Formats: sequence, structure tokens, C-alpha cells
Amino acid sequence: MIKFYIAEIAKEDFEISQRFERTVNAPNDTNDKIKDSVREGTILTDPWAIIYKTYEDRQLKTKIFYLNEKHLYSTSNLNQFLAKMELNPNNPKAEKKIICDMIKWWIYVRNIINGEIEGIFGTSPT
Repeated sequence: MIKFYIAEIAKEDFEISQRFERTVNAPNDTNDKIKDSVREGTILTDPWAIIYKTYEDRQLKTKIFYLNEKHLYSTSNLNQFLAKMELNPNNPKAEKKIICDMIKWWIYVRNIINGEIEGIFGTSPT
């Protein structure tokens, strides 16, 4: 049963899918309601999200990382979102804790699954 669960997770999780030689793309979330003047790392609560900025076509774009899409980003990206959130002094501590706990939990779960893939599927999961 766990074998089938991991195979299903591999269809959606960015890092686990790479172990199965599959590709999962992160969403390209832009939102016209979010102004470029919004500070990077700002937490949104409905739905839970973090504002971040990135360059696309040599232009700085304001984007949204939705917490419910955490599986679509690499661990490195998730840690960057956490750092940006922590650097924003306008975020309430309680909201920071909620997001931090959820992202760190997912990284922990992902690491456990990644560690078990070889034992469950043998040397090659495909």
C-alpha cells in the first residue's frame, strides 16, 4: 500500500517526481490584485500564501506562493520563502509560526519518503 501512495505522491511532488524521472512544474502564480509595492515576504491568510518577487524577462514580477502548493516547489525554494517571510517585520509571529511549521513539516515528510524510495522500489523506482 505504501508503494502505491509514494507512486501517487511522485505524480505531484517536485523532488519525489525527479526520483521517478518525471517532471512537475511549479505554478506561475501572478495576481493582478497584488501590487508591486507589496513587500516581499508578506503573509496572506485567505488563502495562506507568501508574496515573493522574481525576475522574468528582465522585469521584476510580484508572485504568490500558495501554501497548499508546497509540494510543487523544491526544498531550496521552500527555504527561500521561509527566509523572505522571516525578514518581513510586518508579519505577525503567530502567522509566521503556522507557515513555518507547515513548510518544515512537508520538508520532513518529503525527506522521509525520499529516504524510503530505494528500500521500497529497489535501486530504481521506475
